[in-house]
Amino acid sequence: MKKNTVKGVFLFGMLVFAVTVNAQSKPKNKYTLLTAREQDSLSAAYAKASKEQKQQAEELAKIKGWPLTKKGEDGSFSELMKLDDFGQPIYYTTSNAGAAITARANRVYPNGGAGLALTGAGITAGIWDGGQVLASHTTFSTGRVQVMDSDMPVALHPTHVAGTIVGNGGAVATARGIAYQGNLLGFNWNSDIAEMTSVADQIVASNHSYGLDADGSTPAYLFGKYDNDARNADNVAFNFPYYQICVAAGNDRGSAVNSTKYGYDLLSQMGVAKNTLTVAAINEVRNYAAISPSDVRVASFSNYGPTDDFRIKPNIATKGVNVYSSGNANNFSFVTESGTSMATPGITGVIMLLQQHFSNLHPVANEGDLPNYMTSASVRGLLQHTADEIGTEEGPDAMTGWGLVNTEAAAAVLTAKNADEGKVVFEERTLNQGETYTVRVLASSAAKISASISWTDPAGNTANNTTDSSSAALVNNLDIKVTDAANTVFLPWKLNASFSNSYITVGENNVDNFEKVDVAEASGWYTVTVSHKGTLRNNQQAYTLIVTGIDSTGGLEDVAENSLMVWPNPSNGFVNVQLSGAAFASDAYIKVYDIQGRQVLARKASGTLEKINTENFSSGVYFLKLTSGGKQQVQKFIVK
Repeated sequence: MKKNTVKGVFLFGMLVFAVTVNAQSKPKNKYTLLTAREQDSLSAAYAKASKEQKQQAEELAKIKGWPLTKKGEDGSFSELMKLDDFGQPIYYTTSNAGAAITARANRVYPNGGAGLALTGAGITAGIWDGGQVLASHTTFSTGRVQVMDSDMPVALHPTHVAGTIVGNGGAVATARGIAYQGNLLGFNWNSDIAEMTSVADQIVASNHSYGLDADGSTPAYLFGKYDNDARNADNVAFNFPYYQICVAAGNDRGSAVNSTKYGYDLLSQMGVAKNTLTVAAINEVRNYAAISPSDVRVASFSNYGPTDDFRIKPNIATKGVNVYSSGNANNFSFVTESGTSMATPGITGVIMLLQQHFSNLHPVANEGDLPNYMTSASVRGLLQHTADEIGTEEGPDAMTGWGLVNTEAAAAVLTAKNADEGKVVFEERTLNQGETYTVRVLASSAAKISASISWTDPAGNTANNTTDSSSAALVNNLDIKVTDAANTVFLPWKLNASFSNSYITVGENNVDNFEKVDVAEASGWYTVTVSHKGTLRNNQQAYTLIVTGIDSTGGLEDVAENSLMVWPNPSNGFVNVQLSGAAFASDAYIKVYDIQGRQVLARKASGTLEKINTENFSSGVYFLKLTSGGKQQVQKFIVK
């Protein structure tokens, strides 16, 4: 019976994916790829599978004498949810004011110093947890938290987590949450995937401060495994590309689980998914600029990654030690709690602030239209791209991912893009099968150029039940590289594939769906190239490209190949510029820049063949930029 149930759930996931890809009807709204009927059907199917799994586990618990719920000495709460593939019990467990300062969220508040006034007002997130939020608490004011599930009692854990996301603190200013004027939908963890599917087009993010109970009863092979829970989370994320799932890394480091791996390989379920943000916990940081990255302290309990296929997980970190927030004793109680459960809502709140900022920068055309939000790929890209270093070594790691979240820096990228001065690249694009996309950027201040791509990858195949199965979960393998004028190639960060020596290096990354290239002390022109390996599922992949640390962009090469020709090259006093019919238009302009990015010529093209006098140009490398019909292309030439 158990084998058939497991097999049925797996086939259900494959069927859902096929329906999603092939559906031709109009999506329910701009936040989802599904029609209303497909969304309802998918949610109902997930709910049915979840109910059957729980019933099966409870029936066996009566025979085996397993407890249905457990309470830990640290106040944690665990509940029997299902069986693993070998009939062993699987329990979910809760992953038990300085948070805003550590995340630099206070900088984007009204009068916070960043010139913004973000509070989360008008933005809605969701919370799934091991109990019900005390929605009547004064910190939530009237109606900002809506209880969606009432079949579990009010509990401390969800109330504290909710307060960290949207609590205004009531009369206690130090207990204020991150997005303190935002709204929240509250669910318990039963049928979480089904409920996430039902409301994913109504919320920008969801918080999941729970995971497997690593008390020794959970089989070791499940840690780091891309299992059906991870796959389901990725399927929901892919079908709702504006919705971000946030998951606590867990608090089991220091336990007997995976003790031979020095605290590594402790992530599980949705925390292993590709499209989730898995959150690590650190101690409070009052002023990051005043300390060394090595002074940031990772919480002693915070679980390390990576995943079994050596993706960089956790993704991000923020304060999770001694977080002061709402309690459930009464409507005015506040308590201090620690855990990755307390760090994760900090990230959920930050996402709400950033989506509010994006929506403010991109208002809708008509009153009543759905707000404009950035995709979840952009959210993950922004947070990881702008995170501050943690530790003694440069680059990400399997302890805190890309580092300490920096809300102010992430918001600054959106602000700079909106100013349209070429100081950043922030583009939500689509890469088609066989396509390569490039952008040329200029750095003249010897600063660090950072270029990254992030994408919401389709659900992959679940790994087998072998401990540490290293089969990659990645489906669409996008790549990014940066090339300088001397053709030196800079490749992205990646983890070394070894639990005993899981250090960071650079090279072709074939497992992560976020890739970042850093070029230190950059100067001159650089080409950022986005491409892919193999066949893209659906023959395309949406992605977000971010480039920072630059002074200007030198052109997006997305006009037809060979539509711009420059000769002779090297130049002998002049160059011819040939514009094919596809590239030439009445608004075609030609600009020439030297290697330092200084513009030395600008004029409107008068025909399909232009001649440029270079006798007064100094010897060296130049870039000719053609702007035509809303597109651009760049060609390099040399003057002797």
